[in-house]
Amino acid sequence: MFPRAWKNAQDSLARRLFLADFLVPVTRKDPQLKDDIKRSYGSFYRFANECYLYLVNEFSGQVLDEHMPKRFINNREYIREMNNPLVQFLNDATQIQAGPYVREKEFLDRFRDYCKDRQFGRQTMSRPFIEDALKQRGCRVIMESKEWPINSNIFIASRFFVGIQIVPDQELEGE
Repeated sequence: MFPRAWKNAQDSLARRLFLADFLVPVTRKDPQLKDDIKRSYGSFYRFANECYLYLVNEFSGQVLDEHMPKRFINNREYIREMNNPLVQFLNDATQIQAGPYVREKEFLDRFRDYCKDRQFGRQTMSRPFIEDALKQRGCRVIMESKEWPINSNIFIASRFFVGIQIVPDQELEGE
């Protein structure tokens, strides 16, 4: 997870990161490595910043992902997922399947409770950001009159997320 002071509002930070993994294993231990890194961190940071600025100027208007190894992109997606409470909620507390639906208010209430229980802090995510995350999973967002709660014979006009079902609290607690 990112440090709490970092604000990853609507994925603004995570989408700009990629993790470069190193495939060559370390064969000998260097007891001075930590001190060497501390001494050279300033120049490394400057080098990384210059590389970033070069890439921005060189590939302006292009998608950088096309020029990176696939594993870097996969690592970034993993970072995004691990630092995005909405993605974690969708993975942990929902089931994506055709047919079921949930009222937007119920979804957001359960998402807030999920974040509070896991001490993620207050999350501010726009409607388009949430809708995009749902659409990526094959869900639809509609505004119409539907039976709510399901099997209650009461119809209300509201915004619904179709193709998603929230896992009952007791199933979540059993993890």
